[in-house]
Amino acid sequence: MNTETLKILLPPEELDLLMVELKPNHTPISAHWVEFVEKYLRTGKSEDTVKSVRDAIRMFLRTTTLRSIEEFNSAKILEDTLYELKDHRGLTFTTMNTYLKNLKTYFLWMERMDYIPSNNLGKVSKGTEKRGTVRVCSLELIQRTRGHIIVKAQNEFERTRNLFFFELICFTGARPIELERLNLNAIRKTSGGLKLCIEGAKQKGANRYYRLPKRIEELWERYLQKRHAVNIRDDSLFSSNTQKSRWTRKGMTRFFTHLSRDLGEKVNPYAIRRFVATQLYEKGMPVDRIAGYMGHTRPDTTLKYIEESCVRTKEGTDVMGTILE
Repeated sequence: MNTETLKILLPPEELDLLMVELKPNHTPISAHWVEFVEKYLRTGKSEDTVKSVRDAIRMFLRTTTLRSIEEFNSAKILEDTLYELKDHRGLTFTTMNTYLKNLKTYFLWMERMDYIPSNNLGKVSKGTEKRGTVRVCSLELIQRTRGHIIVKAQNEFERTRNLFFFELICFTGARPIELERLNLNAIRKTSGGLKLCIEGAKQKGANRYYRLPKRIEELWERYLQKRHAVNIRDDSLFSSNTQKSRWTRKGMTRFFTHLSRDLGEKVNPYAIRRFVATQLYEKGMPVDRIAGYMGHTRPDTTLKYIEESCVRTKEGTDVMGTILE
């Protein structure tokens, strides 16, 4: 990832969003951004974290009237803005809390640098999803989606890339950001077959290794052939046919948006990620080992990904299953 891009809060065509008249004695939210990036990264912190902070700020600048550090740092103003976004843009509490968490990273740093007297974002009330509302893809939807990708009208490179991308998510439960930044050398031939290495997206995330099944190995060979046929020389694992460069998260998001529209049912990477965790749990895999497979640092996080009905009845079904045997 090019660190220079992390210093840019908005692309040039959107800089006018920052060029509004601020309230008296207010400071633009971008005032300390370049320094934050430089000093945050020099301590060994993750570029992905900085990118997430940047994307959160960009979202607010593009969709709300917040512009100054003082407005963002007002717990009342920020909380009201978050709930307005939830009501009018359909944000989930999970997404709201993620935006809030990323903003806190920037504001905690400004507090430490004495640019603000205190960070008030901790006073913003977090929302909690109602139990049982977390979406988990069904096996039937996974199969329907796979079939749709195969028959959908698209060029052969895109068809093979999209199918390979979808199969890797379904097999590994990887985060989109983890797949986006992979290069071709992430997949290597070994004596036991192909091995995929995924670098954890979280700051303390360890590398995860997956022995790919024969079906995905064959798809990988087809994908390499299609890459060669359209003369893609970029070393990104997932490339854009039109740009001849890395397939971005924006492109991946558009891919799932189109799938959801075509299928009439929402399909997204995190619903698939929860599908993977739930399937492993139902097959008897211990939660701590599922956490390792999914790239979670804590098993408690993994439990949130497993369909609630499975967790609530697991112990009872195990007992009853044994009795009725």
